[in-house]
Amino acid sequence: MGSDDLFHKRRKRSKESLKRKAARRDPFDVVLIVCEGEKTEPHYLREMRDDLGLNADNVVITGDCDSSPTSVVAAAIRIFEQDSEFDSVFCVFDRDTHADYDKALNKLKETTLRKRQGRQTVGQAPFEAISST
Repeated sequence: MGSDDLFHKRRKRSKESLKRKAARRDPFDVVLIVCEGEKTEPHYLREMRDDLGLNADNVVITGDCDSSPTSVVAAAIRIFEQDSEFDSVFCVFDRDTHADYDKALNKLKETTLRKRQGRQTVGQAPFEAISST
């Protein structure tokens, strides 16, 4: 019922075996989604994020801007400039009867979002529109 050698000593563990294990998978991208609505669109997208089991820290959803497409694009740029940790930025707005819809799409195409780590530029974040027409 037990070991034959009751008084055996444990082997000393090496420093390598005590080290923390390396990460086994790549970290997920951090995505910013800016919506034109304050309640409906962000609520819908948050429900979808939760249903898919995505982490709220990796998918940031906000609707804190006016309903015009240019204000949505401007808010996305402003938020990205405050925190350039985002890997991708999406703007969600409707075509509806907005007079500045084409202007907003042009602004998206012209704008380059540069990702930074400290003072160094480390890449470019995709900046796209998700529009319903």
